[in-house]
Amino acid sequence: MMMTNADVSDELVYKITKAIVEHNDKLGASFGAFKNAKSAAMAPANAMPYHPGALQYYKEAGIKVGN
Repeated sequence: MMMTNADVSDELVYKITKAIVEHNDKLGASFGAFKNAKSAAMAPANAMPYHPGALQYYKEAGIKVGN
């Protein structure tokens, strides 16, 4: 889980989310924690609200948010 606040721009959070999903193999090679991150499981049901930038990427990428 990554956290941010509402003051971070939608564009920046969108780009970070996209980079994590689309370059997961490279991130995993440099930082082991990313090896277990699977795009289909990136947006599980969560009590905390999702940033609009992340939601935009998840929608475009077809990643289901929540249950």
